[in-house]
Amino acid sequence: MEGNRLSNISPIARSRSFYMPRSLRPVLDNVVPVASSTYFGIRKNKIGSTHFRVHKWYRIALTEYFGCSITSVMIHAEILIFGLEDGSIHMIHIGHYNDILSLGKQNLINATKIQVDTEPIIKLNVLEVDKKPCVVSSTESRIHLINFF
Repeated sequence: MEGNRLSNISPIARSRSFYMPRSLRPVLDNVVPVASSTYFGIRKNKIGSTHFRVHKWYRIALTEYFGCSITSVMIHAEILIFGLEDGSIHMIHIGHYNDILSLGKQNLINATKIQVDTEPIIKLNVLEVDKKPCVVSSTESRIHLINFF
């Protein structure tokens, strides 16, 4: 900082590479880094997940539970958030990465569903406004802010 102006930004962490099987590369619609070490690959009917220390991808079929395809995903403060093709978001608490690998109907019964739009949710993010978390969900044409307090 120089006076009231920002003069320099230095990265404090380097990005890490991760292994993706050659067979997965052409079929994934999107690869999302949900944490510094965890990645999700999104496909029409399922998601895949990996941890950068474990070079193994796990396929998690969730479409049958949601009734439509997952179009976006993110993790924030142990909350796994899915954006769906039907315009809804589903939030579920996960305490550990392995909880993601065991997602199923019993876990998803406790998920909180919020119908945000009728268009697919293509991007999710979390902001803090006045020290209160706010989920930002985006469609092709709209941005929705979901406040919890």
